[in-house]
Amino acid sequence: MATGTNTTTNIDDTVRPMLAASRYTMEFVPVMKQLPRQERLPKGQGTGFKYPKWGTISDAQDLTQGIDITQSQRITDSIATITPTEVGQKVVITDRTIDTVTANMWTVIGKLMGDAMARKIDKDGLTMLDGFGTIIGAAGTALTHEHLAAARSAILGGAEPAPSNAPVFGVFHPHQLHPLYKDQAVAGTYPIPSGLTEKLIKSGQVDMSVAGVALKADGNLTKDASDDAKGGVFSKEALILVMDSAPRHYKEHRGSLRGWEVVDSIWYAYGEYKDDWGREMVFDSVTPTS
Repeated sequence: MATGTNTTTNIDDTVRPMLAASRYTMEFVPVMKQLPRQERLPKGQGTGFKYPKWGTISDAQDLTQGIDITQSQRITDSIATITPTEVGQKVVITDRTIDTVTANMWTVIGKLMGDAMARKIDKDGLTMLDGFGTIIGAAGTALTHEHLAAARSAILGGAEPAPSNAPVFGVFHPHQLHPLYKDQAVAGTYPIPSGLTEKLIKSGQVDMSVAGVALKADGNLTKDASDDAKGGVFSKEALILVMDSAPRHYKEHRGSLRGWEVVDSIWYAYGEYKDDWGREMVFDSVTPTS
């Protein structure tokens, strides 16, 4: 992706009168921002979001009628902090470009800057999946529903289980999900059954639940040189997204440039609440051919 000032030379295709509308680059729909627990950093409360982590206490004791309970349990806690950082971008566009291009350049700029900001937030969220301490799967291995079931069972059945009322999400590259979808397909000429397979075959639905895991396809996940990718399965409560503010927008005309500066910025940060409530999922992500 190029950087620099936008002139009529950069976007001369849009200048051509025969083009009635601008065409936008298709991008993968970001998903990570919606999945973790979200918190707002209150104004006037410092630069970091502080949240307590409570320790467990010993099991309840067997008692004898009429005998005092002599052992008391100590409650412990610790404070974790997530500190948002600033992310931003700037577009400079000349007056001449605005006067020459047939499209509404403010609409174009707003759309492209919005996509870029959403993509950045999504990719930062995806890096959290690589941070879970326990890994399921391996390079060159195809994802199956057994892997998803194992991850969910581990998350909900550990020494300190994830909350049972919190959804469990699975985020994978679309190509990682293809073998899983193929396993659900109907072989031969049998009628299409109702339920999961019907959704897959008839509607091509990507977001669905398998083994209790709500699957999300995210093409912003990076493949390595061997076409493997690191996805993840996690409880909603495993990760926290702290937003310090809504996006800030600035637009200023600069005479020395004979053009406009457009700036977007936002403060946010992801944090991990409980590592055992998530699993890094490493699986093959080769481009499907069948």
